[in-house]
Amino acid sequence: MDFTQEQINEFKAKNPDGVFRLVSGELSCLLKRPNRALVSIMLSNGRDPLAMVDVLLENCWLAGDESLKEDVGFLYSLMGRIDDIIGKKTVELKNL
Repeated sequence: MDFTQEQINEFKAKNPDGVFRLVSGELSCLLKRPNRALVSIMLSNGRDPLAMVDVLLENCWLAGDESLKEDVGFLYSLMGRIDDIIGKKTVELKNL
């Protein structure tokens, strides 16, 4: 699915924390960055990574090809990108 720059700008204006385009072959979707409460819910499903992805898609989906929500290969690949979508930061630990 192609998105116009106008559509993307509208989603970005409504979701200043971030909007992501995910592409799988000819299919694509837009997701917003999850907030803290949603990340907590996602992490509570830590023993079931696919459930974590389902929570993300259910709550952060903005637009796109609905068939991606059922594509096991896409869901599996998305598991590896959750840190990027959440915005995981590198933290240094210094012993003082």
